[in-house]
Amino acid sequence: MSTSEAEIRRKQLKPEISKENVLAVLSNCQNVQILRQLDSYDDVNYMISIDDTKYLFKVHNGVESDNFQAAASEIQLQMALASTLTQAGLATSGSTELLETMVHDLPTVSGKIHPLVCRLLTWVEGTPMSDVRPLAVETLANAGVYLGKMHLAWDGL
Repeated sequence: MSTSEAEIRRKQLKPEISKENVLAVLSNCQNVQILRQLDSYDDVNYMISIDDTKYLFKVHNGVESDNFQAAASEIQLQMALASTLTQAGLATSGSTELLETMVHDLPTVSGKIHPLVCRLLTWVEGTPMSDVRPLAVETLANAGVYLGKMHLAWDGL
C-alpha cells in the first residue's frame, strides 16, 4: 500500500464518536461526565470526569485498531513508551485500572462501523498548546526541555 493510500485509509477510518458513543462504551462506570472533545489528528479524544476525577478517553484510528490484534501493535508500543516516561518522572497520560483497553464497533467518518480501540487514560493537568494563542517563547522553550527529557528517557529502550 502506498503512503497516499495509507493516508486515505487513515482518513476514512477516523472515528466519528458522539458523546452518546462515549457514554455507551463507559456504561460500566458511574457518574461519567463528558467535559469536552479535544483536538486530534486522526483519533478522537475526550476529557471526561468519573466521580469528579478527570480522565482522557481515547478512541484510536481504525488503522491502529486493526494492528491491535498483532503482537507488536502501535498501541502497545504507545503504552510502553508512556510507561517509560512515567518511570522517568515525566507527566504523561497512562493506562488506568478503571477500564481495560478494549475494542468496540463504532462509527467512522466513512459512515462505516469499524472495530476501534478505546482506552481510558489518566489526565495530565495543563493547557494544550493548541489552546494557547499566541505561543510565548517561554512555552516553546519549556516544550523543548520536555522533549529533551523524553529523548533521554527513551535512550535506554
